[in-house]
Amino acid sequence: MGTGALALDSSDWVEAEPGTSQTPMCFFSAGMLADFLGRVSDEPVSVMEVECRSRGDERCRFLSATPDVLQRVYEAMTEDGATRRRSAASHADPLEAQRRRPA
Repeated sequence: MGTGALALDSSDWVEAEPGTSQTPMCFFSAGMLADFLGRVSDEPVSVMEVECRSRGDERCRFLSATPDVLQRVYEAMTEDGATRRRSAASHADPLEAQRRRPA
């Protein structure tokens, strides 16, 4: 697989149960894909579901890559989410923050 990553998308993935979870839930599929792709490429492959119909997303999206590459992708995704949360907090209404503080 090298330094690239593979994305697999499906708008009707059979394992997903639309709207039943707050997190991706297609664990069995992710494991089977990792095993299959690892056997085909003859190297370790990790798979991470980043979108899921069970969570209410329009599709299930699996990313696959070597464990090192997928770890970097995960770190970038979680850092991006933390950055957005910090940005939203810094742009919040300052009067609203004051009203929430205990007297």
